[in-house]
Amino acid sequence: MTLRLLALVMVFTGAIGTEPLASAATYFNEGFEGSLQPNWSTDSCNFMGVSPPANGCNPFITSEIAHGGSKALRADYTGNPPSRAGCPNSPTIECGVTAYRTYTPTVDHWKRFWYRTENFTYGSISTKNVYDYTTDNSPSFVWGHHFGDRALQLDAQGIPSQTCPSGKIGSTCSFWPNMASVPLNDNQWYCIETHLNLGTAGGSDGSIEIFINGTQTTGYYNQRFLEAGQPDAINQVKIYAQSGSGIMYYDDFAIGNSRIGCDGASGIDLVPPASPQGLSLR
Repeated sequence: MTLRLLALVMVFTGAIGTEPLASAATYFNEGFEGSLQPNWSTDSCNFMGVSPPANGCNPFITSEIAHGGSKALRADYTGNPPSRAGCPNSPTIECGVTAYRTYTPTVDHWKRFWYRTENFTYGSISTKNVYDYTTDNSPSFVWGHHFGDRALQLDAQGIPSQTCPSGKIGSTCSFWPNMASVPLNDNQWYCIETHLNLGTAGGSDGSIEIFINGTQTTGYYNQRFLEAGQPDAINQVKIYAQSGSGIMYYDDFAIGNSRIGCDGASGIDLVPPASPQGLSLR
């Protein structure tokens, strides 16, 4: 009787405390072992009459280092990156080009990637890493750094005008780490997990979370991201190189509608297993 009661409690807890396993999905898990095209668009490399290279221009796939497998994605933030097809030397903004990918739209948006920098100085105003876009591009969400800080934070752009965490009133709010401080130092791979739930259009039930190596650094809840009637799904990610100095790497880049976890080539899994479903003990 005790075992049967325990099984019932576990099943009931799992039913109300987690998303059903059948609805959880990982839309892609990119190890950058092949070329960026056709899954990723490198159209922004197409300037000065040069066709976009299949492996990107900045960022681009490299075999010089990897977290898992033999390749990773490299972004040059030197202000004067090495010349390559579609990405001639630029004295200003690291060529200002991107790689982006679309996928199944989702309201509950989880992202996981491994991240590393070498000889990196973050921009004095901001350094942009990754954009998330809604299906109509408004609002958009920028994961990056401000004022040379090595901690990852989020800018929400084009949201309904409101009082931001800083106390400023506006339609762009910065969400800084408010739970723990984990600086992203050079020459070390970090597992970065971001969670963005848009909530309901017109409601104040959205949320933002950031986890670094399994430690939650950021948590904002009951947020209003959408006006009534706006589309409430994210379907595009863009890796962006702008403002800073040094080299940045990405690997094992995944997006889904539930937490993906840090398991992979390292053998580390920082996410506890889901509560069992349909368990029966005899």
